[in-house]
Amino acid sequence: MKSQMGATAMEFALLASLFLTLLIGTLEFARLMMQINTVAAVSQMLARAASKCDVGSVNAASGLNQFMPGLPTELLSVKYLPVGCGASDCQWVQVKTLPSISLNSTNPFFSSSLSWPERTVTQPRESLNSSYSAALSLLCHP
Repeated sequence: MKSQMGATAMEFALLASLFLTLLIGTLEFARLMMQINTVAAVSQMLARAASKCDVGSVNAASGLNQFMPGLPTELLSVKYLPVGCGASDCQWVQVKTLPSISLNSTNPFFSSSLSWPERTVTQPRESLNSSYSAALSLLCHP
């Protein structure tokens, strides 16, 4: 009987470490998915705002930071198509997530880095002038 003392503690230590590893991995994956979904929603919102606001007046960094502070501000880019167009001849607005930016793990025990998926949202032009609604006023400033 004496030879079995501490066996339960060893079994618990082995199983608890596996369980905690699985739990921490699940939480990191959930955090990554939440941030990817937030960036997707913000890119759709910015594309909609850019199709209504003045050409070049949408601030992607402030739009992103309103919904998910701490994300890199260079994650989103806004383009008006065809390139070099003005308010009268733009046909499309395109918001693109840049895939070169990576998300580093917050877990101090496991270091990992995952890249963002590239996502492009394209909206047809709408007004492209200053007659936008008050709801868009937070996104429609240079």
